[in-house]
Amino acid sequence: MNIGFIGAGKVGFSLGKYLKEHGASISGYMSRSEESAFEASRFTDSGFFGSYAEIVGESDVIFVSVPDGQIENICQDLKKEEMSGKIICHLSGAKTSAVFDALREDGAYGYSVHPFLAISDRYESWKSFSEAVFTVEGDEARMEDITGILRSIGNRVTVIDASKKVLYHTAASIASNFMVTLLDVSEEMLKRVGFSKDDLSIALTPLVMLNIKSALEKGPEAALTGPIERGDVDTVLAHLGAVNDEEKELYKVLALRTIRLAQKKHHDRDYLRIEEALK
Repeated sequence: MNIGFIGAGKVGFSLGKYLKEHGASISGYMSRSEESAFEASRFTDSGFFGSYAEIVGESDVIFVSVPDGQIENICQDLKKEEMSGKIICHLSGAKTSAVFDALREDGAYGYSVHPFLAISDRYESWKSFSEAVFTVEGDEARMEDITGILRSIGNRVTVIDASKKVLYHTAASIASNFMVTLLDVSEEMLKRVGFSKDDLSIALTPLVMLNIKSALEKGPEAALTGPIERGDVDTVLAHLGAVNDEEKELYKVLALRTIRLAQKKHHDRDYLRIEEALK
């Protein structure tokens, strides 16, 4: 099947290149920015389209790779084209395939396809796609076609229900975005201690990387260490006294959740004193 892309941002660039490098037929790109579409077509050695009629005519599968707020506008434009039998997908982590309901009326098949991956660079991120799990939801009729494309090049695919899509995206955001935010909070505290920019990287890299590796391999419960896990209320109180008000509130929320994790690990350990101190 020929695969076309409407939109030529980081995700469209990356997925198109990844699919092309693994033998997929990329028909080409169309974008509001002709310069971006042309650059994406060069990057993937595919075509450049100047109209919806052209990309629809040359593509069996169309990925809509635009910001979430623009997807419905693209649908309205595609309503003017012959969409019967076409497979239309968006790459939003939060929206469901319901956004394509109007095109389904014209005989198209709609899907949301999302790589469980942080994509930061349009020219380099495609190299990490082989490690990504993809989630897919949409019409049952052509589900095997979409999941088959991804599985045939070695990716794991999880089919999810549309009603769980926002919960899925929330989980992904916590694992990706909030991890970065917490690292920023830690760096700010260490700067107040006197760490230089170079010191921060050298000090935090083994701590963070080894901890994440352990949590992913053994599970969060088995990987948990630290004063809360040990039941060390004095150290927790000292932490609360060392930070500013904003950091204190963040620490309390995370610490209370950490107590729940610690209780799973140590059923016979009493964390009531720490919980009372936090509240």
